[in-house]
Amino acid sequence: MDLSAVTFMDSSGLTLRNRTEAAQGTLELRGLPDQTLRLLDITAARDLFTLTP
Repeated sequence: MDLSAVTFMDSSGLTLRNRTEAAQGTLELRGLPDQTLRLLDITAARDLFTLTP
């Protein structure tokens, strides 16, 4: 999922990961803005995703 155009994301955005996991799928995040990376760090969720530049 390309998130390079995302300007705001709160913790509710993390529910997508839970849905993907429940469906036994995978989710790769690309182009994360600094704010989104901070959110993942604050919530200790960075390691739950595959991140690519």
